[in-house]
Amino acid sequence: MSPMEYIRRGKLELDEEDYKQALADFTQAATLDAQSDEAVVYRAFAHYRLEENQEARSDYTLASKSNPHNAMAWRGLALVEFDNLELDAAIKDFTRSLEIEADNHSALTHRAQAYWSINDFDHAMADIDAALRLQPDWIEGYGWRARLHEEMGGDKEDIAATAAGVMADFPDKADAYDIAGQLYEELSRYDDAVRAFTAELRLEPSARTYVMRAHDRPKSDRKGKESDLAAALSLDAGFYPAYRERAEEAVDAGDLETAVTAYSAALESQKDLPDALVRRGILLMKLGKTDLAARDFAAVRAQPTTWDQLNHLCWTKATGGVDLETALAECDASFTMPWLESSRSVTWNSRGFILLRLGRYQEAIASYDNALKINPISGMPLYGRGVARMRMGDRAGGEADLAQGVHFYYRAAEDFARYGITP
Repeated sequence: MSPMEYIRRGKLELDEEDYKQALADFTQAATLDAQSDEAVVYRAFAHYRLEENQEARSDYTLASKSNPHNAMAWRGLALVEFDNLELDAAIKDFTRSLEIEADNHSALTHRAQAYWSINDFDHAMADIDAALRLQPDWIEGYGWRARLHEEMGGDKEDIAATAAGVMADFPDKADAYDIAGQLYEELSRYDDAVRAFTAELRLEPSARTYVMRAHDRPKSDRKGKESDLAAALSLDAGFYPAYRERAEEAVDAGDLETAVTAYSAALESQKDLPDALVRRGILLMKLGKTDLAARDFAAVRAQPTTWDQLNHLCWTKATGGVDLETALAECDASFTMPWLESSRSVTWNSRGFILLRLGRYQEAIASYDNALKINPISGMPLYGRGVARMRMGDRAGGEADLAQGVHFYYRAAEDFARYGITP
């Protein structure tokens, strides 16, 4: 086969999400034709899809040097930088790609996110507007625009106006009602969110939307919630979020046994559900069934372990308020495993929360500081640091962090309260 034949076959394999075989074919093409920046740039994309970011970075860099006019190479390099929170470099390379292909929607939207992340709101808004001009039916973009406008000092009610506007402008698009429902959730206008999700379900029934509507129904509407969850499972009997929502509703009602039954049903529907095992284990501990809980935790640890699985284990125990010393050790163990540097902020946040629960406030602040060095606009570590500072008597610093936390993640206070943590 010729290099071009390998490239053509590799592209088909990318379409089929067979990234390993695509990688092999692009490698073969690059071996046969050392001058082919196309083979290298597509090999980089296959690496990226396989979450092999270091290899992707190397190939994108090689392709951009081989052909400085290859927009895909600059765009791909920028994506790797963006994922690693190298935001200034990402903006620079997205810009280089846009100088070659000015109408690339993906580059514009990702550059907008990068600008937004460094609080360069004017440039972020300009990119969102440019992306909307390219694709006026990019419904999610209207939501982005409304949220950014509010962050720039606009009225929160502009978000509600946007929600109503996308439903009016795109009455036959399920996505419009989905975006509207999410915007209403951000405003805590749950009745409006339920109406939006109801309209979405008329157009395009899905298990996900039934669960979202169930979540937003009033707590008193137990019958409506259960009807939605049953409908979700009738569409997809293995849809884990439906089982989890059912379990969380039972926990809110104080019925831990029913919650355990819900997680057990989820595990019967599909075996590979470490989240269900951890959450069932936490409930079993609270019910005093420590041997059964230990069996669930051991089953999770027996599975092939990655840094994010260990982080998930320690975070879920932390928010459940059980087995905290072991959870702290699991957080620390995740630091020894390979991962993107930018991902470390997630585990520093988990670690900070555990230390907050343990009353080790100075250590909690140090962990939250480490999370925020990597991602300074992350709402949960900001809010958690605020709680720790308040408990140490630093009222001014604590209140500033709490306000920033809610600013960057509107549900931060709600989530902390649900986990039993208040300032």
